[in-house]
Amino acid sequence: MLNQGESPEPAKTDETPEPAKTDETPADDVGEEDRVELLSSSLQESAEDFQRLTEIRLTGEQLRLRLHNSKLIRDRCQQTLTYPNCFVAKDVVDWLIEHKEATDRENAIKIMQKLLESKVFHHVCDEHPDFKDEKLFYRFRNDDGTLSPSKQMRVVVRSQRIYEKIVAEEDCILKVWEQGTERYRRTIQGSQLLDWMLKNHEIPTRKDGELLCRSMVECGIIQPVRGCHHFADSDLLYRFAINFRRKRKLVEVLGDISPYKERQQDSPDSPFCLRKLSAELPNNSFACADEPSPSPPSPVPKRSSQGGTGSYQPLKKEPMSPPSVLKKTVTVEN
Repeated sequence: MLNQGESPEPAKTDETPEPAKTDETPADDVGEEDRVELLSSSLQESAEDFQRLTEIRLTGEQLRLRLHNSKLIRDRCQQTLTYPNCFVAKDVVDWLIEHKEATDRENAIKIMQKLLESKVFHHVCDEHPDFKDEKLFYRFRNDDGTLSPSKQMRVVVRSQRIYEKIVAEEDCILKVWEQGTERYRRTIQGSQLLDWMLKNHEIPTRKDGELLCRSMVECGIIQPVRGCHHFADSDLLYRFAINFRRKRKLVEVLGDISPYKERQQDSPDSPFCLRKLSAELPNNSFACADEPSPSPPSPVPKRSSQGGTGSYQPLKKEPMSPPSVLKKTVTVEN
């Protein structure tokens, strides 16, 4: 019996209360990729767009150097004015067709118009927003300093310098790595890339290097080999999405290059392309494209056994003058 003022005790049971169920996964079971920041769809789209623009500007820069070598870019006079470092539109269209960079004049105009819209060059007086197949003067922005140094372009310049230094090393850090059942070539771990930057004095601190690499991801210069996550100082693998040494065809500016996908950058006809020679080489073994082997010399006819010279034909020596770099004389009306 209960005394007055006493409350009944709760019934005793042998059951143990079950822990509350949650959908969380233990930290040990979470992969490295699940712990890094994912790229938003807007960042992915902007990275793809800027990667495309970077490819076009690299193509335009290679054209600028070739036109300088061909002496098509020089100081020109019109009436009483001198326009330094410019080219004539009509002459460049002729040059593109002669060097098989364009199929016809219409195709050449489309190529140059795409470069003009991408702010690779402009009319010397900015009076013609469109490229015209006429005797008009145009000038590359890298020749007159009118290319605005935006934050993204500064990232591209730093990235190109880093890329050139990495691939020039004898023991290149871009190697073949395995992740799961897949093998990825020319890749590098995020932490290893930061170690290299610190060692080569490209960044003052590790934090600055991580910020730079995040900008490189957002500009589409480097990208993870799997997934769409941001840069992290970890063992996740990354690779350069842009091969700064690749020799580009001008017609590429009209095509739809799919960014964030590995493109065929190992064309053997490109002297600027680094490529893996064979699977038997070490992981870090890269070499430039092989030069064509010289053709064997023609056999020299032997003298007749009778001592005569009737069957002997001396070899004719061809003149050793180098071919002209200009296939057509460039004339400009004053």
